[in-house]
Amino acid sequence: MIQAIELTRKFHGTTVVDRVSFTVGPGQTLGLIGTSGCGKTTTLRMLNRLIEPTSGRVLLAGRDVADQNPESLRRGIGYVIQSVGLFPHYTVEDNVAVVPRLLGHDESHISQRIGNLLDLVGLPPSAYSKRFPHELSGGQQQRVGFARALAADPPVILLDEPFGGLDQITRGQIQRDFKTLQRRLGKTVVLVTHDVFEAVFMCDQLCLMDRGIVQQTGTPADLLFQPANDFVRDFFRSQQFLVSLQVVRLCDLTPHLQFDTPAPGQSPLPNVEWDISLLDLVQQFQNSETATLVVSDADGTKLLNTTIPKLLGAFGKLCSDRRKHLE
Repeated sequence: MIQAIELTRKFHGTTVVDRVSFTVGPGQTLGLIGTSGCGKTTTLRMLNRLIEPTSGRVLLAGRDVADQNPESLRRGIGYVIQSVGLFPHYTVEDNVAVVPRLLGHDESHISQRIGNLLDLVGLPPSAYSKRFPHELSGGQQQRVGFARALAADPPVILLDEPFGGLDQITRGQIQRDFKTLQRRLGKTVVLVTHDVFEAVFMCDQLCLMDRGIVQQTGTPADLLFQPANDFVRDFFRSQQFLVSLQVVRLCDLTPHLQFDTPAPGQSPLPNVEWDISLLDLVQQFQNSETATLVVSDADGTKLLNTTIPKLLGAFGKLCSDRRKHLE
């Protein structure tokens, strides 16, 4: 767990971060989002003391980071930036091994760890461990950056625009891979991004900032459907439809859809989970030859007989109901 408590930072008398507070629990991902220059990167860098706060506190697993040696603190926190920052004269395996070697880990353990991590991020060690950064694509370099951040098995990982320099296709694939990896490893993650859809896709909680001040903290659904003020409402307006499709889950639509019980011996059909996003469900329908899906939960399975227009109709009804609730 990591907690920011009333974090404030002033530069030359100007307050760039003003009393920012949030808590990120184990296994959660929090996204710091907002307008350019709102203070999100400064906030992130105060978490590992790359920037010292003017006032306020950061607690890591209940311990004040101000009481820890900055270098030791940073070795225990994974950190990934947009430019990756790989050492150009080091091979992939040597880049990943930097922090474990600084911590004095056994070389045999380091070697095994590197192999496991490279496999984990989709870079088979037999093909990539001896390569140098200039021999890798941008996406491959970013994967090495993730492996390096995970090398010492830190409980917390900080990501500063980690996907910003990648093309759209590579970016989408690495986002999906990292989200899957995060579910598997259960790290506490803080992500800085200017991409609203990326934040909604990647994060359990969002902290929306403007001019150094937190405007609202909550789940993506909270900010989208229960905005705290006009700034929050306007921030999502340009991408509201696509973001809403990602935020709304199938389970949210159940009052507006028809379900049947599968007949005995019925042929297998595409299977989805109750918590699948509507966007993912629509995409799955586009690749499916049938308009009937099996929906599974702890109580068993049901059949969802629907079409994309019916799904979008239920989605529109849900959004309308939520807008009326706000009024």
